[in-house]
Amino acid sequence: QVRRLGKLVESLLDVSRAAAGPVRLDLSDVDLTQVIREVAADFEGDLLKAGSDLSLTLDENLSGRWDRMRVAQVLRNFISNAIKYGLGRPIELSAVRRGGTAVVSVRDHGIGIDAADQSRIFQRFARAVSPDHYGGLGLGLWIARILVEAMGGTVRVASTAGEGSTFVMELPLSEAPTPR
Repeated sequence: QVRRLGKLVESLLDVSRAAAGPVRLDLSDVDLTQVIREVAADFEGDLLKAGSDLSLTLDENLSGRWDRMRVAQVLRNFISNAIKYGLGRPIELSAVRRGGTAVVSVRDHGIGIDAADQSRIFQRFARAVSPDHYGGLGLGLWIARILVEAMGGTVRVASTAGEGSTFVMELPLSEAPTPR
């Protein structure tokens, strides 16, 4: 209950900050693969309780100038949603280099999202399911979008109702140093 209350307070603070103006970021050089491994490890108990396995497919050397805490926050949101709506089925998390972009995807095989709801779930208080059956305020994906866009990236979803969802975060990579 304490953890849930902490998440609620954090979400409400994020909503207040986002409504007040541009998001303030603490940018630094971030090793995305390391952050993903750390966040995934934090979910071991939740995954076990849900009966879901989490597989990781990670390219190495995915680095950028991002806010480490905010990247982890978006990953936590994507993974917790995959656990919540994934029906205890496997979850796949991948991070790959595509040109100058890190593409992170979290895929579940759960309830999925109707096509009509996919464009609006990244809006404030938007929900694709009834809060009576699935808790939450409809803020997590909105906050994720704001944070990723503030770091120069994008978020999107691909989903089919009854077949699961894939949430994708794309972030610009740092240029590799040029040898002298």
